[in-house]
Order: sequence, then C-alpha cells, then structure tokens
Amino acid sequence: MLLGAFFFLGCGSVDDSVNDKGTVSPVEKSAQKQDPVADVVGFKNFEAFYNSIVFRGGDTPALDYADELDYEHIKNGAGVLYPRKYYKRHKKNAKKLNSKLKELRRSTQVFWIGEKMRPKAAGTHDYLHDRTEGYTPNARRVITELKEKDSTSLNPDEKDRLLYGYTLLAEYEKASELDEEICADASKSCPERVDLIIKGQVKDAEGNPLSGVTLSVLNYDKDFVSDPLGMLNATVSVRSPDKVRVRLSKRGYSDAFWDQNVITAFGEPGRMDFSVILEKPLGVLKLNFGASNLEALESSGAVTSELIDGDLKVVLEDKFSFYLSPDSVFSDEGMPYKGLVDLELFYFSNQNQRVGSFSRLDMISNEHDVFDQVVEVFGMPYLKFTGEDGQRLAILKKKPIIIEGFLLNYVGEKGLPAFFTRSEWEKMYDYGNTAKEVLPIDWSVTEKLLGSTKDKGAFGLFWNLRQDAGVWTSSKFQIVNMQGDIKTQFYTHE
Repeated sequence: MLLGAFFFLGCGSVDDSVNDKGTVSPVEKSAQKQDPVADVVGFKNFEAFYNSIVFRGGDTPALDYADELDYEHIKNGAGVLYPRKYYKRHKKNAKKLNSKLKELRRSTQVFWIGEKMRPKAAGTHDYLHDRTEGYTPNARRVITELKEKDSTSLNPDEKDRLLYGYTLLAEYEKASELDEEICADASKSCPERVDLIIKGQVKDAEGNPLSGVTLSVLNYDKDFVSDPLGMLNATVSVRSPDKVRVRLSKRGYSDAFWDQNVITAFGEPGRMDFSVILEKPLGVLKLNFGASNLEALESSGAVTSELIDGDLKVVLEDKFSFYLSPDSVFSDEGMPYKGLVDLELFYFSNQNQRVGSFSRLDMISNEHDVFDQVVEVFGMPYLKFTGEDGQRLAILKKKPIIIEGFLLNYVGEKGLPAFFTRSEWEKMYDYGNTAKEVLPIDWSVTEKLLGSTKDKGAFGLFWNLRQDAGVWTSSKFQIVNMQGDIKTQFYTHE
C-alpha cells in the first residue's frame, strides 16, 4: 500500500484588541456574541485586523472566495483567516471585504478575537505545529526535549504541550497518564475540557441506514452505537486542544475513520459532523485458532485458503495474499487468541469513491512526523479480525503478516505509479534483490538511494493503517518486479 501525502498545516498569531483599561471593546463584544465584526476601523491598525480573524465550526468556506481571501483551516476546529490581498489596501477594500465576510457567515461561524481572549489551546497548537524544519511539525521533537527534563520541573505550558504532543502522535496511554498526573496536583488546574458534539449518519453502499454501528472514540476509550436510522449523536468531554480520532465499525462491513482538531474559544463546544458509507467485504473466512493448529471452517465471496506446513495461505482473488500462523492473532491483552475468528477482507484504491475516511487520516512515523495529510491510496488491503464474542482482534506490529500484492497506477491499472522515475524504481528493486532482509526498504533507504524524496511528499514510504489509533504508520516493503508487484508489512495495532 503505497501512499502519497500533500498538505501543509500553517498557524498564525492574534493581536490584542482589548484596551489596557480593561473596558470591553466593540470587537470583543462581537466576538463574545460570535458575530462578524463589520468595522475594520475599530482596530488600532490593519495588521491587528489581519492577524485577528478566527474560523470556528463548519468546513472550509467555499473555494469561490479563494481569489479574494487566502485562508488556512484546521478541519472544523479553529483556523486563521488571512485577508492577504487586502493587507496594504485595506481602506479602499474594507467595504468589499466586510461584504465578503458577511457572505462567509452564511456557511460557517466567523468571529475574531484579541490576544487576551484567544484560547490557550490555540497557542499550544501553534507551538507544536511551528514549521521550524520545513514542512515537518515538531511534536516529536518537543516531546523529546521535554522528556529529558525532570517532570516535576515542567511548567504548566510545557505539560500542556507534552500532553497534546502525545495525543498528536497517537500515544494515547501516555496522554491519559499525564492528564491524570496533572489533575492530581491540587495546586494546578486540569487541562481545559470542552464538549465535543459528534453527529452523523451511517449507510450501506445501497444508501440504506445502518443501525448497530459502533463509533469508538479511540483516544478516550468511549463507544456509542447508531440508532435504527443509522444516526449517531454523542457528546464527549475532551481536552482543548485535542486531536480526537474515531472509528466506525460494524461486523460484516468495512470500517471508517474520522479525526478532528478541537481548538475552541469561550468554552464553546467543538463539533464533529460526518456522513459515512460502509461497504460489505469482498470475502469472509471463518477460522478456528486452536492451541497449536489453525483451520479454515468456511468461506464466502472472493477469498480462498489452503494449509501449507501448518500455516494458512489466504488469497483474495486477483488482489493480494498472505499467510497466517496459529499465533498470528492477538487479544486486547496482547496474548495469542484461541477460538473462532471472522476474517473480513477488503481492498481500497483511489478509484473507490468511499476511500476518503481512510486517506484523510494523519500519517505518523518515527522517521517522518506529518499530520493532517491527504494521501493517495495505490491499492490498500484492509483486514478485520473479530472474535466469537465480538471483540476486535489484533495483528501486532512486533509480529506482522506479510502482504503480497500489487500497486495500482493513477488510472487504476496494475503498475508502478509515476511519482518516481523508472530508474528510481529500478534502484529500489535492485537494492531489494541484493539485501539480506526480506523487507529491506524504509524511509531511510529511499533517502539513501534516491537522495531527498521530500519534494515527492511522503511517497518514499509504504504506510500501514493502525486500526487501534486511527493513524497511518510507515512500513517496510520490497518491490518484487517492475510490473508493480510488492510485499509489505500489515498490522492493526502497535
């Protein structure tokens, strides 16, 4: 599964619009009411206005305004609107700009705030996403620096950054432990909490509502279930700032994932709205994992299997294959699972119209910190393992299965995508054939063989979707031939 990433997350600052005497300015009053401010002259200078507009809620405003306003938006949370075109000509364009802002108000909540009213969450978010190293956010670097200090010497801001950094990197247990530690300190206040309203509908491929779909808030260990109309309407208390990641799942259907930055002002709740379609699997195997053996009991769809020297070879017709051993699948406690298992097999690509809930997830690796990506999927095997009691089972990173499949090029046909030249692909193919490892290629190898691949986004890596965390993590791979056949790791849990 070879994926490419395109997206840069930018941040801005907000100037002070509250005067030193403590009186409430017209700007502040409008912000408190969450109304757009129509008076540009109310700012001491246009730079204060330029740095002060904040979006909250809804999707990015219509692209029709892109030639008028240059904005950056953090997925339905809080972002910064930069009216750059009007920066030096604000007096002449103030009337036109205000008219545009009123139009934008129809599709999203727009208001602006001064520095003293700016939510602390926005500052923490900006700090961790400061682009000091090209396009790579610095959450991992911040965590490394802060962990070198004695935890008792960290000030509240540093603890907030560390807490948010753990969440961004999907280290949820560490985030929970640190949150408890901060809240246990009677002399300090807990990190700010806000309500996140999660609302949406789940349907099948024919457009029928799906009841009984479980929405799991992965970083808070909370579950909710859709009603007979496929509707989900839940409220979860979350930290601000936060990266909330959810998984939608129902036995006999594909998963879907959603994530959301939560950065709110004035204690207002955040929102996560979605509309999702879940698909039926291409094949299903019912397996029995015994104490020392593995057997396939029955199958349906385009999947076949056969035992070879005690391992089970599983083939999804014309898509991919892999081997399972008796100790391949693990329980939540990290122990090899024994008993009946339903294995559901899916395959997604760019040509699949419902791949968006996978391809817009964050991409995280030790080699390459990237968040809020939009990725391209050039053929993606996806496996769900469910125990007889309905529990989700795991393929662990320490014991991955090896997927043998092929890549799809940009028009959906088998073949190597064109983001590398043929000579670059040949270099990686030759390296894989002479290396001692079965899966020899990772980010460092592509960098070494090809020079920097950063201008090609994250194309230098194969990525694996962690079902327990809702993030992509990098995997090793091998190019089997120049027709696009590959081998790569597959796992569902860290």
